[in-house]
Amino acid sequence: VTTIHMGLPRKATPLVPEQRMAVLERSGLRAGRFLLYPADFRPHKNHRMLLTAFKMYRARNPGSDLELVCTGTPNADMECLRDAVARMELAGAVRFPGDVSDEVFTALLQACRALIFPSLYEGFGIPVLEAMALGKPVLCSRVASLPEVAGDAAVYFDPRKPAEIVRAIERIDSDIALAERLIHLGYARLTTFGDASEMAQRYLQVFREVVPDFPYPPYTFHGIYADGW
Repeated sequence: VTTIHMGLPRKATPLVPEQRMAVLERSGLRAGRFLLYPADFRPHKNHRMLLTAFKMYRARNPGSDLELVCTGTPNADMECLRDAVARMELAGAVRFPGDVSDEVFTALLQACRALIFPSLYEGFGIPVLEAMALGKPVLCSRVASLPEVAGDAAVYFDPRKPAEIVRAIERIDSDIALAERLIHLGYARLTTFGDASEMAQRYLQVFREVVPDFPYPPYTFHGIYADGW
């Protein structure tokens, strides 16, 4: 068995400050004063527990101006979450911008305080690598593949326990040294995955190692044409 991790499909080109600020102004956001959760709105993405935790965070920190931005394709589940936000009196602190362009997503990721990723299940978790590539701290679930991806470069929490999510948010919003350490660890962690080209080379190497020892049958298949096809 050979494990080949996914490589970052493409590394976003950082936006210059003027571009980034233009996106933030249009969105009404302030750099460093929001958490970003890029995910679709299926139940296993755990938005409901995240909203519960964020409400607890705001109650414990009434003076905080930290916001939460959840990008993703609008659907009925997103509308249910938007209604929940209104009932929880978080309408001014939680945003659902829907699908965003690559430029807007890059700007949001560059400007956020941290990526927060409370998913209950992930086959991999590309946004974690995307955040590391742009020098952002990561807060994520201690479940499924996420610890294998993030390694020591994240603040972990149990995604089923909102109090743990709250503590992670409080830590990243108050501890500058922690944020800087996670950024450096993230850059180092990213190098262990490489890009899509390196991933392809790892697959090719496995094929080259296996083919010479493959037990080919003693006969050969031929097609219907003279050339064997």
